[in-house]
Amino acid sequence: MKKSNRQHGQYPRPQFTTPCFITANTPALRLALQKLGYEASQTFVCTEKAIWLSGYRYYSTDNISVNADFPIGEIDLPYGRYCGDNVDLFLAVAALRNDSDYMQWFKIPVIEKIDGKDTITEYIWYRHEENNRNVSDDIERLSAHLNPEYDLSHKATVEELIEHFTTKQ
Repeated sequence: MKKSNRQHGQYPRPQFTTPCFITANTPALRLALQKLGYEASQTFVCTEKAIWLSGYRYYSTDNISVNADFPIGEIDLPYGRYCGDNVDLFLAVAALRNDSDYMQWFKIPVIEKIDGKDTITEYIWYRHEENNRNVSDDIERLSAHLNPEYDLSHKATVEELIEHFTTKQ
């Protein structure tokens, strides 16, 4: 029988990269975080009004008081990037990690010739929803259809996610 690399049946912890917080706390939001790979902290309270992320855990608090004019995307220590009550933005930022592309957003440029020059006219946003497949296969297939001679597709940055999800509202 082949020995497992896992110790005591534990899987490697996800390597999330961007702490963030939201002024919401619902069962659906907590379930979405668990699907991303987050675990509830031992001190998590379902009735508190906000959720913040650190490492692979999510925490609850009633101590976050954000001024009404506090900008979305700004960093508020120790909680990280502020997502307001924008669940889509929060989950997009929460998904950012180094060890997987699962549920992360990618930008695929659409390139057209304008005045004889190749110009990016728009981006198609793509969320990689397969946990067991490499995103590069999907991006390559989509990019080849849209702009066969370019490899300008990339994982969306925090700033791009903030812009995308705040202008959608």
